[in-house]
Amino acid sequence: MTDEQIAERLAGRCWERIGVRGDHSCPELVAHVHCRNCPVFAAAGRSLVQRPPPDGYLAEQTGNVAATPTRARRTDRSLLLMRLGDEWLGLDTTAVIEVITDRTIHRIPHRTGGAVLGMVNVHGQLQLCASLHRVLAIAEPATRSPLRRLVVTRRDQEHWVFPVDEVFNVLAFASEEIQPAPMTVTAALGTHTRGIVPWREHKVGYLSAESLFASLRRTLG
Repeated sequence: MTDEQIAERLAGRCWERIGVRGDHSCPELVAHVHCRNCPVFAAAGRSLVQRPPPDGYLAEQTGNVAATPTRARRTDRSLLLMRLGDEWLGLDTTAVIEVITDRTIHRIPHRTGGAVLGMVNVHGQLQLCASLHRVLAIAEPATRSPLRRLVVTRRDQEHWVFPVDEVFNVLAFASEEIQPAPMTVTAALGTHTRGIVPWREHKVGYLSAESLFASLRRTLG
């Protein structure tokens, strides 16, 4: 195929009309099988790479290369963000096994009114279920949230399941971002938090898994 023939076919984008994207009538397909093996298609690729850059492109890329690179934000902790009533709280992801949909909680006979709500079936195994609302003295909503989920947790050999009104996501942050809990926090919440972590317009209470599990063990005693 001559250079003139290649240029003519290139101008007409023959691969879209008579090539593999068209009606397959191109006689060159007999020799090349596919348009990508044809010198016309190769010439189209070269013209794409060699085309002049748009106005301002080189200056923009030069500025990007010359700019001082920004240091990546260092994170060494992560929390599962969850909501109880109006409070946003976080629990170390190392203590979280999974988040599951809401399901029936089976009451334990002769045990009512405390933090322990009963037992819940998690993948065929009955796990103890407790109310963080009661442990942290946070008012429960008048109506059950449609976003309610169950958080399955574990520390050492202990397993607990907690109903929460909403689960958002995992928040990664640096230890230096932890702030002291404000004086206005309730006594129960203050006892079970390590501090406050900023997130968007919220102040997330960083829950202590050790303190929570210790309180729940005392409830069982």
